[in-house]
Amino acid sequence: MLKNLSVAVALAALLLGPSGAEARNDRFPVSEEERRVPRDVDPSRTDKIDEITASTVYAELIRAVDGDTIEVYAYPWPRMVMRASIDLIGIAGPSVEDAVCEKEKKLGQRAVAFVEGLRVQKMELYGLRMNEAGDLQGFALVRLLGSSEDIFLSNLLEENGYARSWLRTGKPDWCR
Repeated sequence: MLKNLSVAVALAALLLGPSGAEARNDRFPVSEEERRVPRDVDPSRTDKIDEITASTVYAELIRAVDGDTIEVYAYPWPRMVMRASIDLIGIAGPSVEDAVCEKEKKLGQRAVAFVEGLRVQKMELYGLRMNEAGDLQGFALVRLLGSSEDIFLSNLLEENGYARSWLRTGKPDWCR
């Protein structure tokens, strides 16, 4: 029980980040004091990060930001809801806001429409970690409505041409 609580507190420290948590349910509003991360939690400590990467966090898709970033409501602990932006690990997708060319922007918009058009029944986040730039990264495992199998969202995006694995090919040039 104590280990799970420390995982939730450490995850809260990662997810709260600069944007803060948002109460999504009027029955359980989050006060400013509850939003503060305890001073003894240091999300950069390796032992906390290792605990987080081994944990599953249930989430609900809010929207797709671009071809490789999603915004979710994360549920790391009962009655705890946090809004977070997650960069999907292992893929590079076309950007919408930071597009280099019009072609990339259009591809990014199609990727957003694809993700938002998926009928996601369930979503779980794995391997959550902060990258060097301070962005939250992870894997999103989804189960689509009417399916009995889970699939990684990054695989769905890659299989449908909305993202490419940068592990094999490097960062793609979407403008060619």
